[in-house]
Amino acid sequence: MSSGLGELIDALVEHMRLVNDALFPRFGRAAEGSARGIWTLNQDRCNTGAPGRRDAEKDNLQNPEMDMSDLRFPKPTRETSEWRHALAPEADDAFKAFAKAVFAEGALDTRTKQLIAVAVAHATQCPWCIEAHVKAARREGASAEQIMEAIWVTAEMKAGAAFAHSVKALDLLDDGEER
Repeated sequence: MSSGLGELIDALVEHMRLVNDALFPRFGRAAEGSARGIWTLNQDRCNTGAPGRRDAEKDNLQNPEMDMSDLRFPKPTRETSEWRHALAPEADDAFKAFAKAVFAEGALDTRTKQLIAVAVAHATQCPWCIEAHVKAARREGASAEQIMEAIWVTAEMKAGAAFAHSVKALDLLDDGEER
């Protein structure tokens, strides 16, 4: 990585920390008076690593000491799949047929489609999608380098969108001042 790119990434990370601190000064604490005990990410806690073993009290979202490493994303099981299907069989069948058609070989080969899916999964920040499509991309022959490149394309596009949308802020700031 060139030093210019490394400096840019460091600057972006620092900028994200500053924005995070400005927007969420009370990050990590339970929202006072919240019936549901809503809490948010605390950058410092997030970097402390996962606790060795969960304790029953930490399973409660009302616990303000709960850190982000304590979040769980349940694995889909045959039981949950069958339950989902039982609740809405037509929609479930239609979605499965749609997914099969989308990922079938076509103008784009299946590896390319899975690399696109990896990128989109990171943009939508869906942990299940990330897991499923990284595994599918590997099955379709994608290298670790190709997968990481797809993720970097996502990062650039998300950062680029923020940069491009600055025109909106500039428009709002334009009150006749000299440029």
